[in-house]
Amino acid sequence: MRDMFRMEAESQAQTLTAGLLALERDPDAVDQTEACMRAAHSFKGAARIVGLAAGASVAHAMEDCFVAVQQGRIKLRQRQTDLLLQGVDLLLRIAKTPEAEVARWDAEGKAEIDAFLAALAEVLENKGDSGEAVRETTAEPVQDDAGSP
Repeated sequence: MRDMFRMEAESQAQTLTAGLLALERDPDAVDQTEACMRAAHSFKGAARIVGLAAGASVAHAMEDCFVAVQQGRIKLRQRQTDLLLQGVDLLLRIAKTPEAEVARWDAEGKAEIDAFLAALAEVLENKGDSGEAVRETTAEPVQDDAGSP
């Protein structure tokens, strides 16, 4: 099951990367925003199936950003696109983690994940739109549908 998840993760990461690069060229490309939202949603579901809460949490926060773009609540600019591309890299690292080391994301990787989630939360609050760098500090993590980070 984990091998199938890794293949799915690679596929969704390619979709996310291609979509984000297209959105970088044309921020109003609705089809690309939709493709990215669906890829993040698919990754979230697949991560939950294999018990990767960290991956599901990151993908869920990314999905929320794409939904906010679709709803016109935020615009993707260079900083936001770069942050989301960092999220794709993070998702791939989580997906490629050997099963025996998954607990590492709950311990060692927690600070990195929390910092990423906090940065995405700022994007959702439109705090990342100014010329200031999106701060990367820990904050309350974004909650998923089940109420867990």
